[in-house]
Amino acid sequence: MIAVAMVAAVVGRRGRFQTGAAAVALKLGYVVYVGGDFMAGRFLVSSFVVAVMLLVHLSGRWSSRVRFGTAGGAIALALSLPISPLRAPKAYTLGVFPAQDPGRTAAGDGIADERGFYFAGCGLVHAGEHERMPAHPWAEEGRAIAEHIRPLRRERIVCEHNLVGMFGFFAGPRLHIIDSYALSDPLLARLPVADPEHWRIGHFQRKVPEGYRETIRQEENLIRSPDLSAYYEKIRTITRDPVFNLARIQTILELHLGRYDHWRQRYLDTDPEGAPMVSPGDDGSSPDSPPPAGR
Repeated sequence: MIAVAMVAAVVGRRGRFQTGAAAVALKLGYVVYVGGDFMAGRFLVSSFVVAVMLLVHLSGRWSSRVRFGTAGGAIALALSLPISPLRAPKAYTLGVFPAQDPGRTAAGDGIADERGFYFAGCGLVHAGEHERMPAHPWAEEGRAIAEHIRPLRRERIVCEHNLVGMFGFFAGPRLHIIDSYALSDPLLARLPVADPEHWRIGHFQRKVPEGYRETIRQEENLIRSPDLSAYYEKIRTITRDPVFNLARIQTILELHLGRYDHWRQRYLDTDPEGAPMVSPGDDGSSPDSPPPAGR
């Protein structure tokens, strides 16, 4: 569909439509440049919407036969896909993508059918089959941890985890998760991947610097590396100061201009692998962390 729209826009020789096609091409190039995404098709949604809009406008100049032929071809293509919502069975297994089986829903390139992964426990059509929704192991783990920390007197509980979605939501606001995938952590996101040889797109494990966990728990900069500590102070200004604070705005500009990169680089030069992961337990748990609900 996207390819057809781009070709039609170029052949149509109308400037505004060609501009739209160029925008789609740039977006696709960017997706390839950043390495794609682990959810099949997610980064193509905006390009698909623009492509449909281009075809709708361009079709006004086509004959009825071409319009109906194009629409029929698009519908037939959508229906021919084995994972089309109109063809997929309620279980959404298809004998190819067993529900909630990441080992088989993810291809060798790490791209997965995420709908197939979550559908059995999160799909609305399954709501009557479970005691509570979503019926997913990560949600259950979050609920179990919420129950575990409820009687604790400490207001701020800190743990390291790479699940900040369902797990974090159901664990509740008292639990601060240090996201080892760095999707929600502004400091770890700027540190190198722990193992450059083994990764999956969107799942880049980081090592947590020494003192960072204590920093989050006590809300005081206790990072042991002086360079990384100074770098974190700037990040904390950006992420925690009032939105329109002039010092915050200035710090944002200076960060993007690379004014603080020397601190980060000195830290990496001192320890290129990053600081050791703060995880005293063999299973990745920490003294603060409640026991896992089981996976």
